[in-house]
Order: sequence, then C-alpha cells, then structure tokens
Amino acid sequence: MKEVNNQNYTEQNQDMAQAPVFNFETRTVTLNSGYEMPLNGIGTYSLTGDECYNSIISALNSGVRLIDTAYMYHNEEEIGRAIRDSGVPREEIFVITKIYPTLYDNLDIIPFDKIEEFFKIFLK
Repeated sequence: MKEVNNQNYTEQNQDMAQAPVFNFETRTVTLNSGYEMPLNGIGTYSLTGDECYNSIISALNSGVRLIDTAYMYHNEEEIGRAIRDSGVPREEIFVITKIYPTLYDNLDIIPFDKIEEFFKIFLK
C-alpha cells in the first residue's frame, strides 16, 4: 500500500465503506463521508466568460449548491470568481469536476499534485 501524507490510504478511508443514501424528499444524497450533497445542480459544459460567471451567480442566488465542471471546460476561473462574489459560504457549495488521466504521467500514482492545482484555481 502507498503512503499518502504520512497516513495509510486504506486506514484513512476505512470509515467510508458505507454506501450513499438517497433522499428524494430533500433531493439530496448522503455521501459515505457523511456530507449531504444536492442531487440537482448546474452544469457548466458550454459556459465561458461572463455567461459562465453570471449563470453561476444566478444559480447560487436561486439556491443551487451543486456545480458540475471539468478541467477541459476551461471555466475554472469564472466559476471560482462567481463562488467568491456570490456571498454564499463556500462550505455550502459542492463543486464536481473531472480530472482526465492524460493530465498526469504515471497512472499508478494518485495525482494529488494535480488535484491541488485544480483547487488553487477554484479558490484563488
């Protein structure tokens, strides 16, 4: 097993073995981490520039708390800026992204450095 941040990866995730629980009345899913995530959100596939920024602001002001994006959409900066400018506490917002295998060289290594790069873009 690989060592990750001085903790054994398996030990770190043992408590996450429980399956997600869907609640269709509240329109949420309880993740194996214990967090409740909304089932519905806004997708950002074709959104860029001001259209992306304004769409995210509008969605957050309307109660949306789930944003779906990807590195390949190239709209991380607009989404991050909209989240910051919205006034909605970051802890209330779920951002789902996709990390493509071609973004890192060795598929045997967990790409924590790439994941951190993505977070820096969203949180700057």
